[in-house]
Amino acid sequence: METLKIHVQKDWGSMTVCIWAIDNSSSTKSYNLNYDPKKGITRTEIAELAPLRSAEPLLRLPDRFADILFKAIAEHLSEQGIRTDNDHKIQGKLEAKSDHLKDLQMIVKKVLKIET
Repeated sequence: METLKIHVQKDWGSMTVCIWAIDNSSSTKSYNLNYDPKKGITRTEIAELAPLRSAEPLLRLPDRFADILFKAIAEHLSEQGIRTDNDHKIQGKLEAKSDHLKDLQMIVKKVLKIET
Protein backbone atom coordinates (compact mmCIF):
# COMPACT_ATOMS: atom_id res chain seq x y z
CA MET A 1 0.00 0.00 0.00
CA GLU A 2 1.22 3.46 -0.85
CA THR A 3 1.71 5.44 2.30
CA LEU A 4 2.10 8.88 0.73
CA LYS A 5 -0.34 10.22 -1.82
CA ILE A 6 0.17 13.54 -3.57
CA HIS A 7 -2.89 15.48 -4.72
CA VAL A 8 -2.50 18.36 -7.15
CA GLN A 9 -5.44 20.62 -7.90
CA LYS A 10 -5.76 23.86 -9.82
CA ASP A 11 -7.71 26.60 -8.08
CA TRP A 12 -9.21 28.53 -10.98
CA GLY A 13 -10.45 31.32 -8.72
CA SER A 14 -6.98 32.28 -7.54
CA MET A 15 -5.08 30.87 -10.56
CA THR A 16 -2.90 28.79 -8.25
CA VAL A 17 -1.98 25.15 -8.04
CA CYS A 18 -2.42 23.51 -4.65
CA ILE A 19 -0.45 20.45 -3.60
CA TRP A 20 -1.43 18.23 -0.70
CA ALA A 21 0.67 15.42 0.75
CA ILE A 22 -1.58 12.82 2.41
CA ASP A 23 -0.03 10.23 4.73
CA ASN A 24 -1.96 6.95 4.60
CA SER A 25 0.47 4.93 6.74
CA SER A 26 -2.26 4.26 9.31
CA SER A 27 -4.85 1.67 8.29
CA THR A 28 -7.66 3.67 9.89
CA LYS A 29 -6.77 7.35 9.48
CA SER A 30 -5.29 9.74 6.95
CA TYR A 31 -3.12 12.72 7.76
CA ASN A 32 -2.36 15.91 5.90
CA LEU A 33 1.34 16.73 5.94
CA ASN A 34 2.38 20.33 6.23
CA TYR A 35 5.48 22.32 7.04
CA ASP A 36 5.81 24.68 9.98
CA PRO A 37 9.14 26.58 10.12
CA LYS A 38 9.23 26.20 13.91
CA LYS A 39 7.97 22.62 14.20
CA GLY A 40 9.09 21.11 10.91
CA ILE A 41 6.80 18.57 9.23
CA THR A 42 3.42 18.34 10.93
CA ARG A 43 0.63 15.77 10.56
CA THR A 44 -3.02 16.71 10.98
CA GLU A 45 -5.80 14.13 10.85
CA ILE A 46 -8.18 14.82 7.99
CA ALA A 47 -11.81 14.04 7.31
CA GLU A 48 -12.25 10.81 5.38
CA LEU A 49 -15.00 11.96 3.04
CA ALA A 50 -13.56 15.32 1.96
CA PRO A 51 -9.84 15.35 2.75
CA LEU A 52 -8.84 18.22 0.48
CA ARG A 53 -11.59 20.51 1.75
CA SER A 54 -10.61 19.98 5.36
CA ALA A 55 -6.85 20.50 5.00
CA GLU A 56 -4.47 23.28 4.08
CA PRO A 57 -2.29 22.45 1.08
CA LEU A 58 1.38 21.72 1.64
CA LEU A 59 2.20 24.13 -1.16
CA ARG A 60 0.31 26.76 -3.14
CA LEU A 61 2.00 28.04 -6.31
CA PRO A 62 1.07 30.46 -9.09
CA ASP A 63 -0.15 28.23 -11.93
CA ARG A 64 2.42 29.35 -14.52
CA PHE A 65 5.28 28.81 -12.09
CA ALA A 66 3.85 25.39 -11.13
CA ASP A 67 3.98 24.25 -14.77
CA ILE A 68 7.64 25.28 -15.04
CA LEU A 69 8.49 23.69 -11.68
CA PHE A 70 6.75 20.37 -12.46
CA LYS A 71 8.55 20.10 -15.80
CA ALA A 72 11.92 20.80 -14.15
CA ILE A 73 11.22 18.19 -11.44
CA ALA A 74 10.17 15.60 -14.05
CA GLU A 75 13.36 16.22 -16.05
CA HIS A 76 15.49 15.95 -12.91
CA LEU A 77 13.83 12.67 -11.88
CA SER A 78 14.30 11.29 -15.38
CA GLU A 79 18.01 12.22 -15.33
CA GLN A 80 18.33 10.44 -11.96
CA GLY A 81 16.75 7.30 -13.44
CA ILE A 82 13.69 7.53 -11.20
CA ARG A 83 10.67 6.09 -12.98
CA THR A 84 7.02 5.73 -12.04
CA ASP A 85 5.23 2.39 -12.17
CA ASN A 86 3.55 3.61 -15.34
CA ASP A 87 6.95 4.34 -16.95
CA HIS A 88 8.02 0.75 -16.25
CA LYS A 89 4.79 -0.61 -17.78
CA ILE A 90 5.29 1.50 -20.90
CA GLN A 91 8.90 0.31 -21.20
CA GLY A 92 7.77 -3.31 -20.88
CA LYS A 93 5.13 -2.86 -23.57
CA LEU A 94 7.66 -1.24 -25.92
CA GLU A 95 10.10 -4.11 -25.41
CA ALA A 96 7.33 -6.67 -26.04
CA LYS A 97 6.30 -4.90 -29.26
CA SER A 98 9.90 -4.72 -30.41
CA ASP A 99 10.31 -8.48 -29.86
CA HIS A 100 7.02 -9.11 -31.68
CA LEU A 101 8.16 -7.03 -34.67
CA LYS A 102 11.41 -9.00 -34.84
CA ASP A 103 9.42 -12.24 -34.85
CA LEU A 104 7.17 -10.93 -37.63
CA GLN A 105 10.21 -9.89 -39.68
CA MET A 106 11.60 -13.44 -39.42
CA ILE A 107 8.24 -14.94 -40.50
CA VAL A 108 7.97 -12.60 -43.49
CA LYS A 109 11.55 -13.40 -44.53
CA LYS A 110 10.82 -17.14 -44.36
CA VAL A 111 7.52 -16.86 -46.25
CA LEU A 112 9.03 -14.67 -48.95
CA LYS A 113 12.28 -16.67 -48.84
CA ILE A 114 14.41 -13.60 -48.35
CA GLU A 115 18.04 -14.25 -47.45
CA THR A 116 19.82 -11.88 -45.09
